[in-house]
Amino acid sequence: MTISATLSATGLDIINKAGVILGIKDKVLPLSSEDRSSLFSGLNYLVKTLQVNYHLWTETQAVIPLQLGVSEYKLGPGGAVAVNKDEFLKLTTDTITPIGFTLNVTGAINSGDNIGIIHASGSVQWTTVASYTAGAVIIDDVLTAIVPASSTVYVYANIIERPVKIVNGRYQSGLTSMKLPTTKWNSTQFYESDDSETGSVQAWFYSPQLVNGTLSIFKKPVDNNALLNITYIRPINVTSDNGDSVDFPSEWFLPLTYMLAEQSLTEFTTPDQAAEEIKALSAKYSAIIGIVPLGKLQPKPEAGA
Repeated sequence: MTISATLSATGLDIINKAGVILGIKDKVLPLSSEDRSSLFSGLNYLVKTLQVNYHLWTETQAVIPLQLGVSEYKLGPGGAVAVNKDEFLKLTTDTITPIGFTLNVTGAINSGDNIGIIHASGSVQWTTVASYTAGAVIIDDVLTAIVPASSTVYVYANIIERPVKIVNGRYQSGLTSMKLPTTKWNSTQFYESDDSETGSVQAWFYSPQLVNGTLSIFKKPVDNNALLNITYIRPINVTSDNGDSVDFPSEWFLPLTYMLAEQSLTEFTTPDQAAEEIKALSAKYSAIIGIVPLGKLQPKPEAGA
C-alpha cells in the first residue's frame, strides 16, 4: 500500500501559485520584487480578514525569565525577554570563568544569539554572542564579574510577538525546580492586591493592548532565577521567509491560493474571462472547506449575545 507524504507549503509557494493563476508569473522565472511584496501583503491581509469568522490562532508555549522586584512585563516586539519554549536554552556554565570576553558554557549556541548570565550577586548581564566553539562562547561585552561553575545562562535568538491571550502560567523558582500552577486574575483582582508583596508568583493578569501586551504578576520575584512558563495564543502571520511553512492544514492551501488570486484581481491586469474563472474556483474551493466567500464575511456575535 502506498502512503502519501505529508503536504506542506510556504508562503512563497502560495504567492507563486497565485501569480501563475493571475498570469503575472510563468512557471520558471521568479516574481518581480514588487509583485512578490504585494502578494505577501495581500496574503497577510487575507488571513487577517478570515480571522473575523475563523479561529486562525495557534497555541504556543513560551518562557519568561523573571526579574528581581519587577511585577510588570511588556510582551511583544519591543518588550521584555519572553521566548518560545523550543527556542529558549537554559544552560549552566561548565567551569569557573574569569572576567573577560569568553564564557565557558556548552549548548546549541549561534553567533548573534542573545545571552543572559546570572552572576553570583544575582544580577543578570545580557549581551550578544559574537562566536561559539565547543564549550566557549565569545561575547560582545566583557563579563562584569567572575562567573562560577554551574551558573545559570539563558540563550535565545528572538522574543515572542504580542500574545492575543495568555491561557495559563506555571511558575518555576529555578532551572530545575518544579513548575507550579498559578491563577489567572482579572484587572480588579490584580489592582486590589498588595503590590509590595514578594515571593513565588501566585497569580497574573494580562492586557493585550495594541503593540506590546502587559503581563502583571503577583508576587514580585525575590531574585533573577525564577521563570514563568506561559501558554499563549498568537495570530497566524505569513512571513516572507522562503522556508517558513504556513500554519494551515494542507486542505487550506488551494483555497487560500485562489482566494489570494481573487483578492488581487484589482491590482493586476487579468482578462475578464480568466478573472471570472478565478472567482468561480475561489468560491468552489473555499466552499469545500467551509469558508464563506470574502464578500459575505460578517463578524460572529459574542457567545450569549
